[in-house]
Amino acid sequence: MPKSAPIFIDDIASYATPEGTVEVEIDKPESKSANRQPLAHGWAEDAVVQPGLLVGGGDYSVAQSYRVKSTSPQSFCLLVNLGATFISESVDRSIELPSGHFGMINFKEPFPENYLRAAGTRQWRSGIVMSQEWLDSGRLDDIEMDRPALRALLASHAAPKTAVTPDAVRWVAQQVIASMDAGGPLGRLRREIAGLQLVCQVADALFALPAPAGSGRRQLPPARIARVREFLDNLGPHDEVALSDLSKTANMSIRTLSRHFRSAYGTSIIAYVSEARMETARRALERGEMTIDQAAFAAGFTHRANFAKAFKRRFGVTPGAARGSSSGHV
Repeated sequence: MPKSAPIFIDDIASYATPEGTVEVEIDKPESKSANRQPLAHGWAEDAVVQPGLLVGGGDYSVAQSYRVKSTSPQSFCLLVNLGATFISESVDRSIELPSGHFGMINFKEPFPENYLRAAGTRQWRSGIVMSQEWLDSGRLDDIEMDRPALRALLASHAAPKTAVTPDAVRWVAQQVIASMDAGGPLGRLRREIAGLQLVCQVADALFALPAPAGSGRRQLPPARIARVREFLDNLGPHDEVALSDLSKTANMSIRTLSRHFRSAYGTSIIAYVSEARMETARRALERGEMTIDQAAFAAGFTHRANFAKAFKRRFGVTPGAARGSSSGHV
């Protein structure tokens, strides 16, 4: 996960909502200097993975109670709450999401919110926000989510649907949190895959959606899946790739592509790309073609220490020991 750090009022205001006005107030300031003290310690980040599609996560401990007043834009929101109970109040309603629950809610118009973060609580969650423009573009159909129950929720306004988080959803929510620390050319792909997988898992759990008819009997389209693998194999170490690119290459939906790719090669798309990038980083280090920081970036790591741990776990040596081993460089 991203590096833990003090979180101040300006930090809260910057990530509380992607647009609109945000007010952050200390609920019960104990002194005149309270405004200059950290509100919390930890991290909270969000990232745009497709135009109109925002993936985010956070894990922080609240040091002093504060209240956030903002207006959520017209959008569809999905939130998995792993920490303290979340309560949001508006003019005419209160929305509560207990710890260990997930929820989906649609804002057909801008929605004013007022919520309190209580001192001593752990705010630990991940989620995804889909703008109305993204929904109208038909991108939801690209991941095979054209289901009547989900469509009914998308047609509602500010009527949350919540449930206890099953293990499968919790696991994917934690993958979203982990993906927020991914950097380099793989960062966006990691977050995009994790975010869309969260949408699928939550929708399936919430509406008890069955598998697509005949999904276990359909013959794999080997030529189209092979084209995707060839596309991935030809990526340069600094080339970015999006799921939409792979979906077009295979001429199938993202969810179908992911299922068939795993069936054909025994691994997920992101695991396949990550392994290939790690191999590329190892060879570049051995030849003295990259510094350790450059290799970490190419392999999709933001922090050098995380790259070093993953590298040693994969190859049995540190990046420093591998660097220049084939060329005599140090």
